[in-house]
Amino acid sequence: MYTNPSKKKPLIGRRVGMLKILSRQKSGKYLCKCDCGEEIETWHSNLIQGRKKHCGCSKYADRDIKGQKFGRLLVIGKFNGSFEKWVCECECGSEKIVFRSYLISGHTRSCGCLQIEKVRETGLANKFLTDEEREYNRERFRTDVRYKKWRQDIYKRDDFTCQICGDRGVKLAAHHRDCWADFPEKRFDLDNGVTLCYDCHKGLHMKFGKKTRKADWPVAA
Repeated sequence: MYTNPSKKKPLIGRRVGMLKILSRQKSGKYLCKCDCGEEIETWHSNLIQGRKKHCGCSKYADRDIKGQKFGRLLVIGKFNGSFEKWVCECECGSEKIVFRSYLISGHTRSCGCLQIEKVRETGLANKFLTDEEREYNRERFRTDVRYKKWRQDIYKRDDFTCQICGDRGVKLAAHHRDCWADFPEKRFDLDNGVTLCYDCHKGLHMKFGKKTRKADWPVAA
């Protein structure tokens, strides 16, 4: 039913349920302040017909989880006033914004540090890995700093250019000519490394398997 705006009852200053009506916005909505302290905007019809009596706090009061702890995460407050997203402080000192449902279900229990620690300690990042692959990953994590330096040195030496196809400015991989697992003495030997683009690196392993050897592939020694 059409209502002439000029005949609308003045609402500013009135209360509707838990809402105190503060002002009318340019959009035509009314700015209201709830007794809980939150401010919302809503239409004239919602107020006079009683469809809007609070900001939502009464509906979601049972969803307030401030002060609760989930795994390593302590909930310290709502994110932007939302009952769905919460700001959490992790035991490691980091802060993380997490969906309430993820906290309740146990999907998220830390800022990410828990998973990183498990991977570094056990190499169990993927439950489908073989025991040999887990040992490979454990060793790689233990020497992470050395590996990163080796990789960057390989890229710089090869001018960030794939040594098979010659592509530059693409996603790169530092490949061990004689594989990491079978030649531990060559793991950080620059002569045993070569820069490949993502596609050439993937194609090489598809053709010769995970454990490649210098003699298996086309780049000259």
